[in-house]
Amino acid sequence: MFNKNLFRAKMAQLDLSAKEVADIMGCSMGSFYRKLRGDSEFSRDEIYRFCKHCGLSERELIYIFFGTNLRISK
Repeated sequence: MFNKNLFRAKMAQLDLSAKEVADIMGCSMGSFYRKLRGDSEFSRDEIYRFCKHCGLSERELIYIFFGTNLRISK
């Protein structure tokens, strides 16, 4: 399950605006806000672009986009 609070915290930590994140992910502002509200889901490509641009670790990716119930392989 997508964690909006962690996502917004990461955006703030990296000093990224919603417009910048939408551009990084390759989606429109309307689409981005629908995804933040939970009306639709981020695609794999959007998640990949955000993680690559921001240098997210595997753990951060899982916590933000999939919830904390997933196990991380070693």
